[in-house]
Amino acid sequence: MASIVSTTNKMRNDWGGHGGVVGQSESEFRNQQLLAEVEKLRETFSDTWVEIQLIHALHTRARRGVFENEVAILMGSNSEFLKETRAMATWLDVERLYLSKKDSSRALKLLPLVQVGPSPQSAKNACYFFSRLERDGARFVSYHFTDRPELTGEFADTAEAIKLLTED
Repeated sequence: MASIVSTTNKMRNDWGGHGGVVGQSESEFRNQQLLAEVEKLRETFSDTWVEIQLIHALHTRARRGVFENEVAILMGSNSEFLKETRAMATWLDVERLYLSKKDSSRALKLLPLVQVGPSPQSAKNACYFFSRLERDGARFVSYHFTDRPELTGEFADTAEAIKLLTED
């Protein structure tokens, strides 16, 4: 897996500006290269991701010794969150994203390097990935929408996570 990450990281760094949107032919070329790496990654992980869901807590209440978390679930290519109530061993922070297996009572909190939400306003949900810290704040890029491929702002939790990751 390390070689896959290394290869795709080199691609990203070689591509001008680490930008969001490019022309059709360049987009197709990059897509072919990345798909080859995705296939290698799929072989490495096999069926691991079939049961994994990205979840976002909407609210939580304690009931009979467990936490009932109303969660929004994002899985597969569908950009709409599906809602469900899940009994879990702990409460989930409504400002964080988590990974959890289907029907699991546990979840793994993600670092705030991925932002999901409606943007642009005409869209349902867009997924923005951390790109870098800039003078104006954290920069995220999206591959969903051509009219708003970048998002920059003050994301204190992201800055803190990057600081923790880069400390010696």
